[in-house]
Amino acid sequence: MDQKKAQLASKQTNKYSKIHWYGTGQLLKLALLFHIGSWYVQIHPGHMIYEGARPAVLDSVGGAITSAPLFAFYEGLWYLGLHKEMQQQTLAKVAENLARICAEGTVQLRACGDSV
Repeated sequence: MDQKKAQLASKQTNKYSKIHWYGTGQLLKLALLFHIGSWYVQIHPGHMIYEGARPAVLDSVGGAITSAPLFAFYEGLWYLGLHKEMQQQTLAKVAENLARICAEGTVQLRACGDSV
């Protein structure tokens, strides 16, 4: 009798210890929809309307995949107050390149003061 109870208890614990992925279909669909929507919001309103610039991913997928994580990493460090000297050097270089791009006039950016 005790052996049957032990087997029954073992079956019940095994039943809950396994992870079943076949029940996550709705959650995965929702996550995919959210992911696609996030890409749209970042590319269309974020880059094209707000910044007035073409997203880097449209020019070079490889460049966007390698530089975007670094950009986010350093932005996170700077947000935490780390590497302030590097931040100032980077901002100075960005201002220098932006001034050059705006002076050339080949690209219209909101940062140059032009309306897109």
